[in-house]
Amino acid sequence: MKHLSSILVMLTVAYSGNLCNAQSFTPTKRVMVEDHTTGGAWFGWWSPRGIVYLEDFMFDTPEQGYEVACVHGNNGADEFGNFDAMYLPEYSDAAINSPDLSPGGWPGFVLDRKMTNSYTTETSLPTAYESISEDFGYANLTIEPVFEPTTRNLTVTVGAHFAVDADDFRLAVVLTEDSVHQPGVDGYGQTNAYNFVNGDGADTPMASSSVNFNLFGPVVPSTFMHFRHVARAILPSFDGEPGSLPTSVEADGAYSYTFPVEFISETFDENRMRAIVLLIDGSTGEVVNCLGANFGESQTSSIHAPSVARTEAKLFPNPATQTTTLQFMSPSAQSASMNIIDAHGRVADAKPLSLHQGTNRIPLDASQLDAGTYLVQVLIEGKIQCSKRLLVSAH
Repeated sequence: MKHLSSILVMLTVAYSGNLCNAQSFTPTKRVMVEDHTTGGAWFGWWSPRGIVYLEDFMFDTPEQGYEVACVHGNNGADEFGNFDAMYLPEYSDAAINSPDLSPGGWPGFVLDRKMTNSYTTETSLPTAYESISEDFGYANLTIEPVFEPTTRNLTVTVGAHFAVDADDFRLAVVLTEDSVHQPGVDGYGQTNAYNFVNGDGADTPMASSSVNFNLFGPVVPSTFMHFRHVARAILPSFDGEPGSLPTSVEADGAYSYTFPVEFISETFDENRMRAIVLLIDGSTGEVVNCLGANFGESQTSSIHAPSVARTEAKLFPNPATQTTTLQFMSPSAQSASMNIIDAHGRVADAKPLSLHQGTNRIPLDASQLDAGTYLVQVLIEGKIQCSKRLLVSAH
Protein backbone atom coordinates (compact mmCIF):
# COMPACT_ATOMS: atom_id res chain seq x y z
CA MET A 1 0.00 0.00 0.00
CA LYS A 2 2.88 2.37 0.80
CA HIS A 3 4.40 1.67 -2.64
CA LEU A 4 1.04 2.38 -4.31
CA SER A 5 0.75 5.72 -2.47
CA SER A 6 4.17 6.75 -3.81
CA ILE A 7 3.07 5.96 -7.37
CA LEU A 8 -0.09 8.06 -6.95
CA VAL A 9 1.93 11.01 -5.67
CA MET A 10 4.31 10.77 -8.63
CA LEU A 11 1.41 10.65 -11.09
CA THR A 12 -0.21 13.68 -9.49
CA VAL A 13 3.00 15.73 -9.66
CA ALA A 14 3.60 14.73 -13.27
CA TYR A 15 0.06 15.66 -14.30
CA SER A 16 0.25 19.03 -12.54
CA GLY A 17 3.55 19.79 -14.23
CA ASN A 18 2.14 19.03 -17.69
CA LEU A 19 -0.88 21.26 -17.04
CA CYS A 20 1.32 24.17 -15.99
CA ASN A 21 3.58 23.77 -19.02
CA ALA A 22 0.59 23.72 -21.36
CA GLN A 23 -0.80 27.06 -20.16
CA SER A 24 0.80 29.86 -22.18
CA PHE A 25 -0.79 32.83 -20.32
CA THR A 26 -3.60 33.66 -17.91
CA PRO A 27 -6.68 34.95 -19.77
CA THR A 28 -8.68 37.95 -18.60
CA LYS A 29 -11.90 36.60 -17.13
CA ARG A 30 -15.40 38.12 -17.28
CA VAL A 31 -18.49 36.57 -15.73
CA MET A 32 -21.67 36.33 -17.82
CA VAL A 33 -24.68 37.48 -15.80
CA GLU A 34 -27.95 36.25 -17.33
CA ASP A 35 -30.71 38.02 -15.45
CA HIS A 36 -34.15 36.43 -15.80
CA THR A 37 -37.12 38.74 -15.42
CA THR A 38 -40.55 39.51 -16.79
CA GLY A 39 -42.39 42.79 -16.87
CA GLY A 40 -45.97 41.77 -17.49
CA ALA A 41 -48.59 39.41 -16.10
CA TRP A 42 -48.61 38.36 -12.45
CA PHE A 43 -45.59 36.13 -13.05
CA GLY A 44 -43.58 39.36 -12.90
CA TRP A 45 -45.08 40.33 -9.54
CA TRP A 46 -41.73 40.07 -7.72
CA SER A 47 -39.46 41.15 -10.61
CA PRO A 48 -38.92 44.69 -9.26
CA ARG A 49 -36.68 43.09 -6.63
CA GLY A 50 -34.45 41.75 -9.40
CA ILE A 51 -34.41 45.14 -11.13
CA VAL A 52 -33.25 46.89 -7.95
CA TYR A 53 -30.73 44.29 -6.79
CA LEU A 54 -29.18 43.94 -10.26
CA GLU A 55 -28.77 47.70 -10.50
CA ASP A 56 -27.08 47.74 -7.08
CA PHE A 57 -24.68 45.05 -8.29
CA MET A 58 -23.86 47.00 -11.47
CA PHE A 59 -23.23 50.21 -9.53
CA ASP A 60 -20.97 48.52 -6.97
CA THR A 61 -19.03 46.06 -9.16
CA PRO A 62 -16.29 47.17 -11.61
CA GLU A 63 -17.77 46.60 -15.05
CA GLN A 64 -14.54 45.10 -16.39
CA GLY A 65 -15.46 41.93 -14.52
CA TYR A 66 -18.79 41.02 -16.07
CA GLU A 67 -21.28 41.30 -18.93
CA VAL A 68 -25.04 41.30 -18.40
CA ALA A 69 -28.11 40.35 -20.43
CA CYS A 70 -31.63 40.72 -19.02
CA VAL A 71 -33.64 37.86 -20.49
CA HIS A 72 -37.37 38.60 -20.47
CA GLY A 73 -39.78 35.69 -20.14
CA ASN A 74 -43.54 35.51 -20.49
CA ASN A 75 -46.37 33.16 -19.58
CA GLY A 76 -48.92 35.10 -21.59
CA ALA A 77 -51.14 38.01 -20.65
CA ASP A 78 -53.11 38.13 -17.41
CA GLU A 79 -56.83 38.98 -17.13
CA PHE A 80 -55.99 42.68 -17.33
CA GLY A 81 -53.97 42.35 -20.53
CA ASN A 82 -50.52 42.81 -18.96
CA PHE A 83 -47.75 41.04 -20.88
CA ASP A 84 -44.06 41.47 -21.66
CA ALA A 85 -43.30 42.75 -25.17
CA MET A 86 -39.58 42.10 -24.63
CA TYR A 87 -40.07 38.34 -24.29
CA LEU A 88 -37.40 36.45 -26.26
CA PRO A 89 -38.56 32.81 -26.46
CA GLU A 90 -35.43 31.35 -28.09
CA TYR A 91 -33.39 32.62 -25.13
CA SER A 92 -35.78 32.56 -22.18
CA ASP A 93 -37.45 29.24 -22.92
CA ALA A 94 -34.13 27.45 -23.49
CA ALA A 95 -32.94 28.58 -20.05
CA ILE A 96 -36.18 28.17 -18.11
CA ASN A 97 -36.72 24.65 -19.50
CA SER A 98 -33.19 23.54 -18.65
CA PRO A 99 -33.07 21.37 -15.49
CA ASP A 100 -29.60 22.66 -14.62
CA LEU A 101 -29.76 26.29 -15.75
CA SER A 102 -33.25 27.43 -14.83
CA PRO A 103 -33.42 30.07 -12.08
CA GLY A 104 -36.73 28.48 -11.07
CA GLY A 105 -38.84 31.54 -11.78
CA TRP A 106 -38.70 35.32 -11.90
CA PRO A 107 -36.67 37.14 -10.81
CA GLY A 108 -33.49 35.08 -10.82
CA PHE A 109 -29.98 35.02 -12.24
CA VAL A 110 -27.59 32.55 -13.83
CA LEU A 111 -23.81 33.10 -13.70
CA ASP A 112 -21.67 31.52 -16.42
CA ARG A 113 -24.42 28.88 -16.77
CA LYS A 114 -23.02 27.00 -13.80
CA MET A 115 -24.51 28.86 -10.85
CA THR A 116 -28.13 29.94 -10.47
CA ASN A 117 -30.18 31.55 -7.74
CA SER A 118 -33.09 33.86 -7.06
CA TYR A 119 -32.63 37.43 -5.81
CA THR A 120 -33.38 36.38 -2.24
CA THR A 121 -31.47 39.30 -0.75
CA GLU A 122 -29.45 42.19 -2.13
CA THR A 123 -26.24 40.24 -1.45
CA SER A 124 -27.25 37.08 -3.34
CA LEU A 125 -25.81 38.18 -6.69
CA PRO A 126 -22.61 39.86 -5.41
CA THR A 127 -21.79 36.85 -3.22
CA ALA A 128 -22.30 34.39 -6.08
CA TYR A 129 -20.28 36.59 -8.44
CA GLU A 130 -17.31 36.79 -6.07
CA SER A 131 -17.25 33.02 -5.74
CA ILE A 132 -16.56 32.48 -9.46
CA SER A 133 -15.03 35.77 -10.67
CA GLU A 134 -11.51 34.29 -10.58
CA ASP A 135 -12.39 31.10 -12.46
CA PHE A 136 -10.14 30.19 -15.39
CA GLY A 137 -11.22 31.93 -18.61
CA TYR A 138 -9.47 29.64 -21.16
CA ALA A 139 -8.98 32.36 -23.81
CA ASN A 140 -8.70 36.08 -24.37
CA LEU A 141 -11.47 37.31 -26.65
CA THR A 142 -12.00 40.02 -29.24
CA ILE A 143 -15.31 41.23 -30.64
CA GLU A 144 -16.19 43.73 -33.37
CA PRO A 145 -19.88 44.37 -34.15
CA VAL A 146 -20.17 46.37 -37.41
CA PHE A 147 -23.58 47.96 -37.98
CA GLU A 148 -24.63 49.24 -41.44
CA PRO A 149 -27.32 51.89 -40.82
CA THR A 150 -28.66 51.91 -44.39
CA THR A 151 -29.53 48.22 -44.46
CA ARG A 152 -29.63 47.82 -40.66
CA ASN A 153 -27.46 44.73 -41.05
CA LEU A 154 -25.07 43.72 -38.28
CA THR A 155 -21.90 41.68 -38.82
CA VAL A 156 -20.12 40.39 -35.74
CA THR A 157 -16.55 39.08 -35.92
CA VAL A 158 -15.11 37.31 -32.89
CA GLY A 159 -11.59 36.16 -32.04
CA ALA A 160 -10.37 33.71 -29.39
CA HIS A 161 -6.74 33.38 -28.30
CA PHE A 162 -6.52 30.22 -26.21
CA ALA A 163 -4.17 29.80 -23.26
CA VAL A 164 -4.43 25.99 -23.18
CA ASP A 165 -5.23 23.03 -25.40
CA ALA A 166 -8.98 22.39 -25.32
CA ASP A 167 -11.73 20.39 -27.04
CA ASP A 168 -15.34 21.05 -27.99
CA PHE A 169 -15.61 24.80 -27.46
CA ARG A 170 -18.02 27.03 -29.35
CA LEU A 171 -19.14 30.65 -29.66
CA ALA A 172 -22.45 32.46 -29.32
CA VAL A 173 -23.34 36.16 -29.40
CA VAL A 174 -26.00 37.93 -27.35
CA LEU A 175 -27.40 41.25 -28.57
CA THR A 176 -28.73 43.60 -25.90
CA GLU A 177 -30.43 47.01 -25.87
CA ASP A 178 -30.03 49.25 -22.84
CA SER A 179 -32.61 51.52 -21.21
CA VAL A 180 -35.59 50.36 -23.27
CA HIS A 181 -38.34 52.93 -22.81
CA GLN A 182 -41.65 52.82 -24.70
CA PRO A 183 -44.05 55.21 -22.92
CA GLY A 184 -47.70 54.47 -23.57
CA VAL A 185 -46.98 51.21 -25.40
CA ASP A 186 -48.54 47.96 -24.16
CA GLY A 187 -46.07 45.37 -22.89
CA TYR A 188 -43.55 47.81 -21.43
CA GLY A 189 -44.99 48.23 -17.93
CA GLN A 190 -44.03 46.30 -14.81
CA THR A 191 -46.28 44.37 -12.42
CA ASN A 192 -45.31 45.22 -8.88
CA ALA A 193 -45.58 43.31 -5.58
CA TYR A 194 -44.18 46.29 -3.68
CA ASN A 195 -47.14 48.58 -4.43
CA PHE A 196 -49.07 50.50 -1.77
CA VAL A 197 -52.51 49.26 -2.87
CA ASN A 198 -52.47 45.47 -2.58
CA GLY A 199 -48.77 44.62 -2.66
CA ASP A 200 -47.48 41.53 -0.88
CA GLY A 201 -44.23 43.44 -0.24
CA ALA A 202 -45.64 46.94 0.30
CA ASP A 203 -43.68 47.40 3.54
CA THR A 204 -40.36 46.40 1.96
CA PRO A 205 -38.41 49.38 0.58
CA MET A 206 -37.79 48.73 -3.12
CA ALA A 207 -36.47 51.54 -5.29
CA SER A 208 -34.05 51.75 -8.21
CA SER A 209 -32.37 54.96 -9.27
CA SER A 210 -35.27 55.72 -11.63
CA VAL A 211 -38.35 54.08 -10.02
CA ASN A 212 -39.55 53.87 -6.42
CA PHE A 213 -41.83 50.87 -6.68
CA ASN A 214 -43.43 51.60 -3.29
CA LEU A 215 -45.01 54.74 -4.73
CA PHE A 216 -46.85 52.95 -7.56
CA GLY A 217 -49.84 50.65 -7.78
CA PRO A 218 -50.01 46.99 -8.91
CA VAL A 219 -48.64 47.92 -12.35
CA VAL A 220 -45.96 50.55 -12.96
CA PRO A 221 -46.98 52.23 -16.26
CA SER A 222 -44.58 52.08 -19.20
CA THR A 223 -44.13 55.87 -18.93
CA PHE A 224 -41.98 55.34 -15.84
CA MET A 225 -40.06 52.19 -16.81
CA HIS A 226 -36.58 52.02 -18.35
CA PHE A 227 -35.49 48.39 -18.78
CA ARG A 228 -31.74 47.75 -18.64
CA HIS A 229 -29.69 45.51 -20.97
CA VAL A 230 -32.67 43.79 -22.60
CA ALA A 231 -31.69 40.67 -24.57
CA ARG A 232 -32.86 41.17 -28.17
CA ALA A 233 -31.27 38.18 -29.91
CA ILE A 234 -28.95 35.23 -29.30
CA LEU A 235 -26.86 34.05 -32.27
CA PRO A 236 -27.20 31.44 -33.53
CA SER A 237 -28.86 29.79 -30.52
CA PHE A 238 -28.66 29.35 -26.77
CA ASP A 239 -26.14 26.49 -27.14
CA GLY A 240 -23.83 28.35 -29.54
CA GLU A 241 -22.44 27.44 -32.96
CA PRO A 242 -20.52 24.11 -32.92
CA GLY A 243 -18.62 25.00 -36.10
CA SER A 244 -17.44 28.40 -34.88
CA LEU A 245 -14.21 26.89 -33.50
CA PRO A 246 -12.19 23.80 -34.46
CA THR A 247 -13.04 20.61 -32.58
CA SER A 248 -9.64 20.87 -30.88
CA VAL A 249 -7.79 24.14 -30.22
CA GLU A 250 -4.15 24.56 -29.23
CA ALA A 251 -2.46 26.55 -26.49
CA ASP A 252 -1.47 29.98 -27.85
CA GLY A 253 -3.65 29.34 -30.91
CA ALA A 254 -5.71 32.27 -32.24
CA TYR A 255 -9.04 31.63 -34.00
CA SER A 256 -11.58 33.90 -35.68
CA TYR A 257 -15.22 33.50 -36.66
CA THR A 258 -17.70 35.83 -38.37
CA PHE A 259 -21.36 35.21 -37.61
CA PRO A 260 -23.98 35.37 -40.37
CA VAL A 261 -25.39 38.84 -41.00
CA GLU A 262 -28.19 39.74 -38.57
CA PHE A 263 -30.93 42.27 -39.38
CA ILE A 264 -31.60 44.74 -36.56
CA SER A 265 -35.25 45.72 -36.17
CA GLU A 266 -36.10 49.37 -36.74
CA THR A 267 -37.85 49.32 -33.36
CA PHE A 268 -34.45 48.84 -31.65
CA ASP A 269 -32.13 51.77 -30.91
CA GLU A 270 -28.75 50.72 -32.33
CA ASN A 271 -27.05 53.50 -30.35
CA ARG A 272 -27.91 51.63 -27.14
CA MET A 273 -27.08 48.14 -28.38
CA ARG A 274 -24.23 45.84 -27.44
CA ALA A 275 -22.92 42.52 -28.76
CA ILE A 276 -21.55 40.03 -26.21
CA VAL A 277 -19.55 36.97 -27.27
CA LEU A 278 -19.92 33.87 -25.11
CA LEU A 279 -17.17 31.23 -25.09
CA ILE A 280 -19.05 28.02 -24.29
CA ASP A 281 -17.68 24.65 -23.21
CA GLY A 282 -19.72 22.33 -25.42
CA SER A 283 -19.26 19.37 -23.08
CA THR A 284 -20.80 21.12 -20.06
CA GLY A 285 -22.75 24.04 -21.52
CA GLU A 286 -20.91 26.44 -19.21
CA VAL A 287 -19.84 29.92 -20.32
CA VAL A 288 -16.12 30.05 -19.51
CA ASN A 289 -15.56 33.61 -20.70
CA CYS A 290 -17.32 36.54 -22.36
CA LEU A 291 -16.69 40.00 -23.75
CA GLY A 292 -18.97 42.75 -25.06
CA ALA A 293 -18.71 45.81 -27.30
CA ASN A 294 -21.16 48.50 -28.32
CA PHE A 295 -22.20 48.59 -31.96
CA GLY A 296 -19.52 50.29 -34.05
CA GLU A 297 -16.76 49.63 -31.50
CA SER A 298 -14.31 46.81 -30.92
CA GLN A 299 -13.03 45.31 -27.68
CA THR A 300 -10.11 43.07 -26.82
CA SER A 301 -9.43 41.21 -23.58
CA SER A 302 -6.38 42.59 -21.80
CA ILE A 303 -3.88 40.55 -19.81
CA HIS A 304 -2.23 43.67 -18.42
CA ALA A 305 -2.75 45.23 -15.02
CA PRO A 306 -5.10 48.23 -14.91
CA SER A 307 -3.58 51.71 -15.19
CA VAL A 308 -5.49 52.86 -12.10
CA ALA A 309 -5.71 50.87 -8.87
CA ARG A 310 -9.47 50.46 -8.55
CA THR A 311 -9.24 49.27 -4.96
CA GLU A 312 -7.94 52.69 -3.92
CA ALA A 313 -10.88 54.65 -5.37
CA LYS A 314 -13.05 56.64 -2.95
CA LEU A 315 -15.88 59.15 -3.44
CA PHE A 316 -16.64 61.54 -0.59
CA PRO A 317 -18.96 62.90 0.59
CA ASN A 318 -21.47 60.42 -0.81
CA PRO A 319 -24.43 61.13 -0.97
CA ALA A 320 -23.67 64.68 -2.07
CA THR A 321 -25.63 67.86 -2.75
CA GLN A 322 -22.91 70.33 -3.75
CA THR A 323 -19.28 69.25 -4.18
CA THR A 324 -17.81 65.76 -3.87
CA THR A 325 -14.31 64.39 -4.52
CA LEU A 326 -13.16 61.28 -6.38
CA GLN A 327 -9.86 59.95 -5.00
CA PHE A 328 -7.76 57.20 -6.56
CA MET A 329 -4.17 56.13 -7.21
CA SER A 330 -2.36 56.31 -10.53
CA PRO A 331 0.99 54.50 -11.02
CA SER A 332 2.22 57.17 -13.45
CA ALA A 333 1.48 60.58 -14.94
CA GLN A 334 -0.98 60.09 -17.79
CA SER A 335 -4.00 61.53 -19.61
CA ALA A 336 -7.47 60.28 -18.81
CA SER A 337 -11.11 61.29 -19.03
CA MET A 338 -14.04 61.18 -16.65
CA ASN A 339 -17.70 60.41 -17.42
CA ILE A 340 -20.69 60.79 -15.14
CA ILE A 341 -23.43 58.37 -16.31
CA ASP A 342 -27.06 58.74 -15.24
CA ALA A 343 -29.49 55.91 -14.44
CA HIS A 344 -30.56 55.66 -18.10
CA GLY A 345 -27.02 55.18 -19.39
CA ARG A 346 -26.67 58.76 -20.66
CA VAL A 347 -23.52 60.85 -20.15
CA ALA A 348 -24.58 63.65 -17.80
CA ASP A 349 -21.10 65.22 -17.69
CA ALA A 350 -17.63 64.55 -19.11
CA LYS A 351 -14.21 66.17 -18.87
CA PRO A 352 -10.55 65.42 -19.62
CA LEU A 353 -8.12 64.67 -16.78
CA SER A 354 -4.37 65.03 -16.38
CA LEU A 355 -3.30 62.50 -13.77
CA HIS A 356 -0.09 62.61 -11.77
CA GLN A 357 1.72 59.71 -10.17
CA GLY A 358 0.30 58.83 -6.77
CA THR A 359 -2.95 60.01 -5.21
CA ASN A 360 -5.28 62.05 -7.42
CA ARG A 361 -8.26 64.00 -6.03
CA ILE A 362 -10.81 65.16 -8.61
CA PRO A 363 -13.54 67.58 -7.44
CA LEU A 364 -17.04 67.06 -8.87
CA ASP A 365 -19.85 69.63 -8.92
CA ALA A 366 -22.94 67.67 -7.87
CA SER A 367 -25.07 70.82 -7.70
CA GLN A 368 -25.40 70.71 -11.51
CA LEU A 369 -26.90 67.20 -11.41
CA ASP A 370 -30.51 66.24 -10.77
CA ALA A 371 -31.20 64.17 -7.69
CA GLY A 372 -30.62 60.47 -8.38
CA THR A 373 -27.96 57.80 -8.78
CA TYR A 374 -24.97 58.17 -11.10
CA LEU A 375 -21.87 56.23 -12.10
CA VAL A 376 -18.55 58.12 -12.05
CA GLN A 377 -16.02 56.55 -14.40
CA VAL A 378 -12.36 57.25 -15.15
CA LEU A 379 -11.21 56.06 -18.59
CA ILE A 380 -7.66 55.63 -19.89
CA GLU A 381 -7.24 55.01 -23.61
CA GLY A 382 -10.98 54.43 -23.85
CA LYS A 383 -11.06 51.68 -21.19
CA ILE A 384 -12.82 52.12 -17.85
CA GLN A 385 -10.29 51.84 -15.02
CA CYS A 386 -12.24 53.26 -12.09
CA SER A 387 -15.97 53.19 -11.40
CA LYS A 388 -17.84 54.49 -8.34
CA ARG A 389 -21.51 55.02 -7.58
CA LEU A 390 -22.60 58.58 -6.64
CA LEU A 391 -25.88 59.42 -4.93
CA VAL A 392 -27.02 63.02 -5.47
CA SER A 393 -29.56 64.25 -2.92
CA ALA A 394 -32.19 66.90 -3.58
CA HIS A 395 -30.57 70.34 -3.49
